[in-house]
Amino acid sequence: MKVTYETDYIVFDVTKGPKSIVEELNARGEQGWYPASTVNVAGTSLVFFLVKPTFVMPNIKGDTEKHLNKLWGNNGSE
Repeated sequence: MKVTYETDYIVFDVTKGPKSIVEELNARGEQGWYPASTVNVAGTSLVFFLVKPTFVMPNIKGDTEKHLNKLWGNNGSE
């Protein structure tokens, strides 16, 4: 399995309350993002660093079939 990570960030003004922060994080969460780190900047801003993993699964069935065909001498002509 191969995993790649996409990163992004969002800056929030904490004086506007937590509702907008929660709504935005929930919306991003539905898209596969999750907060990896948070930094408080100047006491009035929060910066959320977000990560979105992408998983690429190997073609196990195809690889297994190729291996078995090689072992049994089947060249795929049948």
